[in-house]
Amino acid sequence: MNRDHQLQYCKICINKQFDPQQGIVCVLTGKQAEFENYCPTFKSIDGTSPESLHYENKTAFVPERVLASTTKRFFNMVIDYIVFYLLMIAFVFVSAMMAALLFPEETETLLDENSSGSQVWIYVLVYLAYVSYYTTLEAASGRTVGKLITGTRVVDKDGKLPSVGAIFRRSLSRLVPFEAFSFLGNNARGWHDAWTDTWVIEKK
Repeated sequence: MNRDHQLQYCKICINKQFDPQQGIVCVLTGKQAEFENYCPTFKSIDGTSPESLHYENKTAFVPERVLASTTKRFFNMVIDYIVFYLLMIAFVFVSAMMAALLFPEETETLLDENSSGSQVWIYVLVYLAYVSYYTTLEAASGRTVGKLITGTRVVDKDGKLPSVGAIFRRSLSRLVPFEAFSFLGNNARGWHDAWTDTWVIEKK
């Protein structure tokens, strides 16, 4: 790694200082950077990890180095399914209670499982809630409840939080039949990762 590459770290490190003779140096050593691959004492101004930091015209992010394991991806799926269904049960319970109080004469019709109209609306609402769950959490922090527990997060090809559009498309992709098990391959990437150019990595 040459001086120009080292400065990509140093210029945004909180441990930098300027020396009239040497230029940008490390406040910890008083010397110019000497690291080869990455600096072990590097800490960016915004606290981002070097492995997931995007630099102008350059990137130090290599997805394969920090890719989450298939095991963690599986636990992410299981945990998020459990959380989602618990939220749906709570939502249905509260909604049914409110409907019973506000529209008692219509409650039986709304809860009629034999009504084709009711079944369609149930499916629509469940799918909308499913997409909203992933889109809202991943767009806000890159982490669902499952990812929070397993210490993983979703990033784009540069190691940054994906755009809201990419997250939304990623969430929609989950509705494809059997997509949930597409990450159970050798590279631990699912269709919703590949189709949106996103990655699930270990949280640093």
